Amino acid sequence: MRIAIPLFVACGVLAGCSGPPTADRTATRTGPHGGPAVPLPDGQGYGEVVIESEPNARKGGAPLVSAYFFRNDLKAPLDALPTAVSVKLMEPGGGSTEFPLAHKPRAKDPAGAARFVSQPVSQPTDPLIGELTVTVGGRNVSLPFSGR
Repeated sequence: MRIAIPLFVACGVLAGCSGPPTADRTATRTGPHGGPAVPLPDGQGYGEVVIESEPNARKGGAPLVSAYFFRNDLKAPLDALPTAVSVKLMEPGGGSTEFPLAHKPRAKDPAGAARFVSQPVSQPTDPLIGELTVTVGGRNVSLPFSGR
């Protein structure tokens, strides 16, 4: 009986320690292009993942996986851009596909200086669920996201 009480107390304490993060910066937000925006480490800004068409493609052009990087206001582009950017998208049946992204600015977009894009892809999933992987501040980090 003595063992049951400490075990019960320990389980109750441990259960109380788990749960969703409460800090606002850990939550995925919606970025200016409508995609999920995840916080970069150490309050450096946000990375937004979107699916968009090639800029000069006709309607129905091949989709691209894109990522934009913003300051904390989610308006101005980051000054110090991340490197080694990739996006892993989860597929409906399980599994995933990883897309390396290259820096490809878009002049007519206020945040276009911080734009990274993939090669054209086949039909991407909706909603977007996956990981944004970047090297930022000398650290390689994977940031899970989900959204439309």
